[in-house]
Amino acid sequence: MSSALPPIVLQAGGKGERMRSGGETLPKVLVRVRGVALLERLLRQIAGEGGREFYIITGEHAALVESHMTGIDDLPDGTSVTFVRESSVRGNVGTLCELADLGSPILFAFGDLYTNLRFRALYDLHRERGCAITVASHLESHRLHLGHLIVENDRVIDYREKPEYQFLISSGIMAIEPRVLELLPKQGALGMNQLVMLAVNAGLRVTHWQHGAAWIDVNTPQLLTLANQTPWGEDTSAGA
Repeated sequence: MSSALPPIVLQAGGKGERMRSGGETLPKVLVRVRGVALLERLLRQIAGEGGREFYIITGEHAALVESHMTGIDDLPDGTSVTFVRESSVRGNVGTLCELADLGSPILFAFGDLYTNLRFRALYDLHRERGCAITVASHLESHRLHLGHLIVENDRVIDYREKPEYQFLISSGIMAIEPRVLELLPKQGALGMNQLVMLAVNAGLRVTHWQHGAAWIDVNTPQLLTLANQTPWGEDTSAGA
């Protein structure tokens, strides 16, 4: 049986400098993909899976983000959106410490993602495992531009010319238990990698889920073009 979705936290506080270098003037999370702002699309997608309690972290472009998101008037009944403004630079996830008082697991995602990942499937698996954090993950391939020497001490045992390797990558989406949020410092910047390692070093169980969903982190003009050419994110209301 599927679990009811917990509060959802969307990170919309980034500066979007790589997008602005390409001539984009809007905050990255408000850039439109196939006619809908990325942050709005993601919120609608999760609301379509039953998410009702949303927290949006805002930063430098808080006024623009809040103005756009409060202008959405056709969300499902019972949907609430609360904005959490950063008063200082807190990194990717530092502001999550302010939500520890919720006493609830949360689903966290960066607000500039374009994906058809099923958040309910992630959360159901997280609850089934009973772990502290479940990190959504995917594989990415990268080809080296030069030869890769494989050595043992000073002896060359293999020479691979411009090989392609796969890496398991964090997809910028996690399910997090409240006991993890209680570990977070009240001040200073904190990255997602640091949050994960705080939990690991505290002896908490951290797992990953290789989701296999379509996924684009829209952070360059080239990736924006790719996202606009890709229709798999069109259905923002279907459940798992």
